[in-house]
Amino acid sequence: MRFGTPDQHAIPSGGADRPDGRDSGHCLGYCPPFGHRGRAMKGWVWGIVCAVGLAAAGPARAADPEAMYRLNHPRSCPACDLSQAELAEGHDLSGYDLSRSRLTGAKLRGVNLQAAVLTGVDLNGADLSGANLRSARWNGAQVRGVDLSRAQLDADFSGFDLSAARFKDSQLTGNKFAGAQLLETDWRGSSLVRLDFARSDLRGADFSGVRMEMGSFVGAKAAGVKFTGLQAQRRAPMDQIDFSGADLLNADFTGATCAGKGFRLCAKSDAATTCPAGNKGPCADYVSAHIARNRQILYDSNECPNCDLRGATLDGKNAPRVTLEGADLRHASLHRFNAVDGSLNRANMQGADVVGDYTRAKLEGADLRADRLMGTFVEAQMTGADLSGADIQMSDYRRAVLVNAKLINTLVYGTDLRGANLTGADVSGLRYGHTAKTDATTTCPNGRQGPCSW
Repeated sequence: MRFGTPDQHAIPSGGADRPDGRDSGHCLGYCPPFGHRGRAMKGWVWGIVCAVGLAAAGPARAADPEAMYRLNHPRSCPACDLSQAELAEGHDLSGYDLSRSRLTGAKLRGVNLQAAVLTGVDLNGADLSGANLRSARWNGAQVRGVDLSRAQLDADFSGFDLSAARFKDSQLTGNKFAGAQLLETDWRGSSLVRLDFARSDLRGADFSGVRMEMGSFVGAKAAGVKFTGLQAQRRAPMDQIDFSGADLLNADFTGATCAGKGFRLCAKSDAATTCPAGNKGPCADYVSAHIARNRQILYDSNECPNCDLRGATLDGKNAPRVTLEGADLRHASLHRFNAVDGSLNRANMQGADVVGDYTRAKLEGADLRADRLMGTFVEAQMTGADLSGADIQMSDYRRAVLVNAKLINTLVYGTDLRGANLTGADVSGLRYGHTAKTDATTTCPNGRQGPCSW
């Protein structure tokens, strides 16, 4: 059925068949009562005629209750069978009473259902993408497989079965899904602020590329959930996503970040949390099982060339002559990771937290756009490396080889560059360059001996 399109069963549209001039296609006229699908009168006029006619027949017969209900409730269509109905985008059903109606598979894209009464309604498989559903009443509604992408929602769906529902590209704040069935739900590309998923079943859900601020997954079943590329935000250090007691076995946090840094900074876990790699929490990081295996390989052999170690925590590792050439260490934590004489050519440390001893380490062609790249880099071989935007302040880069390196917008406050070779280096936007230590042994970007004037 398509509203506003006459057929052998539909109510004619236009104000002429209603005393108030409204379009009977909005379901303001007669809608077939529940269990009488396909039986329809011609709108408000016929309802009133029916009521008046019955009243005139004498006291032996009362007015048709359905007609009287329509007479007194012009914005209602309770118990209507509207399965597969299709409404034009922007159609106004705000404030309508659609309780107990069947809207299975209905196409209601962009429809205005603000403050609508959806109590007990069957919306399984319906398309409500882009709809305005603010202040709608959902008690007892059936919403499996419903498409709520880009919908405006302020609902409490605690305890609901929303399996296979879609929330793509939505902007949700404060919504509650505690104890809900959210199997195979799709949240990709959404912005989620302070959502409550406590004790919900999220197995098979996809949160790829979601922007998330705070939120609770306490006790949630989230094994195997995709959190790839999750961008967590925080306004204060205590703003965290709470995974206490959650089952995160094999959950994929590849590329997940916290305000551009390691995701662990935005995550909270406890001893009852099952971490992605299968160990019990508190989780040191949120890497997948295969990254955890790579980390163990590195710890056992001191070698893991071309390894995927994204987001891994390698804090406190003393690894002289370590081999990590071509390794992917994006957003990894290498705090006090000491790689004296190590080989990390072409390694990718973008967004990593690097603080340690890299004396004589090989870092040629490496992506060193790290959050921090601090410590000792004396005589490090960094030809062609990219240090753009990195924080290398107060660090020791004496005699480091930085030929043709990129130091665009790099923070060098108090950095010791005496004896370093910066021939051909790009130092545009260098921050606090005047405080960096250079002398006659420094080769400046223009090939001349220092002290350098940037």
